Amino acid sequence: MVFRVAFKNAKLTKLHKKAVEYAEKKDFENAIANFQKILEEIPDHAQTWKNLGTAYHEAKNYENALESYKKAIKYDSSFTDAKFCQVKSLMALKRLSEAISLLEPTLKEKPNFLEGWIDLAKLFWHQGEHQKAIDTFLKVLQKEPHNIEAFSGIAEAYYRTKEPEKAIESFERLLKLQSDNIEALLRLGELYGDKKQFDIARDRLEKALQINPNFHEALFLLAKIDILTNLFADAVKKLVMLNKNFPNNYEIMFFLGTALGNGGNIPQAIEVFEKIIQFQPSFAEAWRSLAKCYNHIGDKEKANVCETKFKELAKM
Repeated sequence: MVFRVAFKNAKLTKLHKKAVEYAEKKDFENAIANFQKILEEIPDHAQTWKNLGTAYHEAKNYENALESYKKAIKYDSSFTDAKFCQVKSLMALKRLSEAISLLEPTLKEKPNFLEGWIDLAKLFWHQGEHQKAIDTFLKVLQKEPHNIEAFSGIAEAYYRTKEPEKAIESFERLLKLQSDNIEALLRLGELYGDKKQFDIARDRLEKALQINPNFHEALFLLAKIDILTNLFADAVKKLVMLNKNFPNNYEIMFFLGTALGNGGNIPQAIEVFEKIIQFQPSFAEAWRSLAKCYNHIGDKEKANVCETKFKELAKM
C-alpha cells in the first residue's frame, strides 16, 4: 500500500497525487515514473522511496523494490515500516536467511506488529526450523488468541511434524473461528481417518463438500473411508465420478479397482487394474491386486504372471 503524503510544494503535491492514483489503479509503470520525478526534486524523502519500493514490489520487480526500501531506511533509520516491506521483498526473492536477519531486530522495534511475527514463523518453517516456527506462532496467539492466520499456521505445522493430537486440537479451534475453512475440514478428515474415528472423519469431509461440492480431495478421502468401512458400492460411485473428472489417474483407478474387487465385481476390477498397468506398468500394487483378482476367478496362470511381476517391481 502506498501512503499519501502532504507536500508544501504544489508541483510535488500534484505528482504525488497522480502517482497514488496510478498505484490504486494498478498502473505501476506510471506510478513509478511519478514517484521518481518527486525524488528528482527531493532525493532524501524517505516516504517517497518507500512508496516507490511498494510500487516496484506490486509490479513484481523485487530487486528494485529492495533497493528503494534500503534508500528509505538510509534517509530515515527509524522507518520500521520500510524495514518490514524490505523483508517482504527478500521473501519474494527467496533470500530467507537475510529476511530473518532483518526481521528479528525489526520486531524488537515494533513488537506488537503481528503480521511480522507471522512472517517470521513462516520463514523459520521454510528454513526447516519447525520448532521455532511453532513457538513463534504460539507467541502470536498469546498476543491475539483468535488470530486465524496463526491458528492455520500452527495447525499445519503440527500436521506436517506428525503431531496428530495437537494438529486436531488446532484445526478444531480454527473451525470455531472460521467454520467454512474447507482446508481445515479436509485435514481433520484425514487425521480422524488415520485414528480410525471414521464417523468424525466422515462428518468433517461431508461438511467440506457441502461448502464446495467440487472439492475433489475431500471426495477422494471419503471414498477411501467407504472402502475401509466396507461401503464398497458408495466408494465406487464416488470414484467413478472422480475418474470422469481425472481420467487415467492411476491412484483414483487403483482405489476404484479395489472397491470393485472387494464389492464382488471381479471382472470390472480386473478391467480397471489391467488399464492401470497399461499406462503405469511400474505400479507394483496394481500387479499384486490383479494377481488376487485372477486367483479369485481361478486363472492361476495369469495370477502367477502378475505375482511374479509384482515381486520383481517390489525388489526395485
